[in-house]
Amino acid sequence: MEKLFNQIQFIHTQAWRDFIRNFYKRWVIIVTIFISTFVLFLISTLNFSINQELRANTKIILGGDAEIEVNTKPLDSEIIKKLQLLGDISLNTSLTSMASRDISNDILTAFIRLRVVDDKYPLYGSIKTKDLDNLEEFYKNNNQVLINENLSTNLKVKTGDVITIRNKDFIINSIIQDIPDIGGAAIFGDLAIINEKGLKLMNIKESENFLEYEYRIKFYEKNTETESRNALNQIILDNSDIRIRFPENTSNLVQNNLNNFSNFLSLISLTAILIAGIGIANTMIALINQNQTSIAVQKSLGLPSRIIQMIFGYQIIFLTFVLCVIAFLISGISPNLINHFLPASMGLQLQSVFNLGIFLKTTLIVILAISIFLVPALNAVNQLSANSLFRNSFNFVNFTFNKRSIIINSVLVMLLILLFTLGNSLWITNISFLIGFVIAIFIFYFTFKTLTIFMLKYNQPAGLPYLLAKRNILSPQSLAPVILTTLGMGITLLLTIVYVAFSFQSFVNKGLENEVPDYFFININQNIKDDFVNKITSYDLNAKVNIVPLATAKITKINGVDPKTYINKNNNSSWVIESERRISWSEQPAKNNPIMEGEWWDNNSAENLYISFDYNAAKDLNIELGDKIALSIYGREIQGEVKNFRDVDYADFTINFAVILNTAFGQKIPHEFLATINLSPNKKINEGELIKMFPNISSIKIASYVEKINNLLNKVSLAVIILSLIIIIIGFLVISSAILVQGKSQLYQQLIFKILGLKKLIILKSSILEFLIIFFTTIIFTTILSSLASYLILNNIFNIKWVLNLPITFVIFPIVGIITIYMILRTTIKNLNPKVYPLIRNN
Repeated sequence: MEKLFNQIQFIHTQAWRDFIRNFYKRWVIIVTIFISTFVLFLISTLNFSINQELRANTKIILGGDAEIEVNTKPLDSEIIKKLQLLGDISLNTSLTSMASRDISNDILTAFIRLRVVDDKYPLYGSIKTKDLDNLEEFYKNNNQVLINENLSTNLKVKTGDVITIRNKDFIINSIIQDIPDIGGAAIFGDLAIINEKGLKLMNIKESENFLEYEYRIKFYEKNTETESRNALNQIILDNSDIRIRFPENTSNLVQNNLNNFSNFLSLISLTAILIAGIGIANTMIALINQNQTSIAVQKSLGLPSRIIQMIFGYQIIFLTFVLCVIAFLISGISPNLINHFLPASMGLQLQSVFNLGIFLKTTLIVILAISIFLVPALNAVNQLSANSLFRNSFNFVNFTFNKRSIIINSVLVMLLILLFTLGNSLWITNISFLIGFVIAIFIFYFTFKTLTIFMLKYNQPAGLPYLLAKRNILSPQSLAPVILTTLGMGITLLLTIVYVAFSFQSFVNKGLENEVPDYFFININQNIKDDFVNKITSYDLNAKVNIVPLATAKITKINGVDPKTYINKNNNSSWVIESERRISWSEQPAKNNPIMEGEWWDNNSAENLYISFDYNAAKDLNIELGDKIALSIYGREIQGEVKNFRDVDYADFTINFAVILNTAFGQKIPHEFLATINLSPNKKINEGELIKMFPNISSIKIASYVEKINNLLNKVSLAVIILSLIIIIIGFLVISSAILVQGKSQLYQQLIFKILGLKKLIILKSSILEFLIIFFTTIIFTTILSSLASYLILNNIFNIKWVLNLPITFVIFPIVGIITIYMILRTTIKNLNPKVYPLIRNN
């Protein structure tokens, strides 16, 4: 034990002395490790902080101990009586509507989410408004409304002003600053809250609107929460139309999107660390080459290679640990900064996070990732011997693998995959991504082997620069495979991120490239349809009015089986079966919904139900042509046959439905209408006049929603762009380290060239040509690999359509090439004038 302790102390002392003595040579390692490590710590910390805040406020976020969703019809009175035995019940009724304000005959309008609350709301938390004293008046009067800041800004109103919702005037009681139940609130939109008396004042018929009913319950303290939950489940057990959510399941959309985006960033950050590991390994090779004399002296004194390897490895691992501590401390305070970017209505106040679990897991991930590349680099020490002191020669070393190092690296890779995917819902995607990374390294390695075979067979006469470049590439000590792999992986990662960012932007822009409607109009009753169309054409005779029927239905069975029993919530199309959805019918499929499989129905029978289904959703739900789907339409279950699949793109801002019925059958269903309007240039409609004439109709101005979506995606794109810039920095640091590896070799090579009398221009040409051969060899594979990686990320994590951007590709390659050539020329020129005699004397 004492011997082991002395050995460790010796390694520590020698490593510390060497690090202090050569600190300036370690700057590439320090910067590369810190940047890549900090990004991974930052992502882990923010994700933990947000989830911690959500978990700490789950009951407030949900609005109760449980939420009961029944959508378009209220609960049966008998069920309510049973629920009242368990706790206090609060009913929230929601609908979409229009709000307007008349300012000097200039009517401002806004499409709003209108929430109706009872006097028990909220069961948990509180409504925070600018005028807290006014809330008591809000519950007493039937003509008062609370609005959020977004609506206040859009309508240019304040407390005490009057706004019109449908055809009734409401006095603004106060402006909402924070409310419970963010899962059901229109966080990023326009929200208004009225009480039950206000809803009665509006006299809205259920047949005219799709009213959504949500009940929240706060359990009595006489029973345990587990007992109350079990009793609640028993009450709702036999009713498939009712869905229960508990606090731990709240804000699934927020959490899922957060987790997906965090997982994507973590994957990219881990890949950046792996690429940084290549750079660190390159730098380690350079350090070994630069310290050959001292290593030879150590070996001549009897120091085994294993101890020398430990000294070098100890420096890197200890340095990595210190940088992880610094990155962890800095990232720990980052949640306080993110508070400035979260919407105030979310009610989330993130706190600083210094979680030991995050530190240990992330630090181990970083150390494992770096160690994978450090092992073959440290093996280079075995290539040196004490005899080099007497031969006065320079033996350039490179990466080496043996059976022992292969076994160690295999274990390290498995540990890295296991640790990184531990507790992650997308573990299959993560494992696939990491395995793909390893495969990509082998692809670039075999690409180099293919290049060498081609160059050996290609023996056509060429100039001296090409021959020198060929010699450098084919040399047994060539760094070409390392440079090709480093360059290829760096560009692949950069292109992957760029493709993801571009696809995010295209998600919205694609819709804008088509003929996006100026307005959506909903809640158009059958008896006012013709009057509405006539009024629109009075504003613009050439207006394009697309009006379609609208009803609600719920998929209850697929081939006689409840789909919820076998379709996981993580399924990309689980939303189709979750609750009631809007359906429609048409004579022919829309131009933007082409048939992918099957045929449109020839026999449009009023007695038989035929279904056209979203192609992608059908594939996710394993629905085939000819399958039988049961729809619950206004409480009546009807079975229909799937006749065809359509390609539905929900991002084009036109009317789209997952389910379309045959016209003859659909016309028997009670329905209203949905319309889109495309106006001629410079034509406008009078929204205020329309609201007064058709108070039940709500309009949505598409431009405002496009702007909101663009703002949201721009923030996502900004995060991706920032990450891209970090990857660029890491990539060039890695390339710098690869060029640094060549430095010592080039120094001796330039000596030979100088003795032979070669001109500087020929040497520079050979360096450029050597790089260009390697660079152009990577282009095809980097484009293919980055396209595949970005496609898998967008489809498996974000469920967004992948878009290839070749112009960006053709911009990135020249930029990377030019900068790298500059770095190579700078290093080459620096080594063009070596002092001959000191080198001959091996000084």
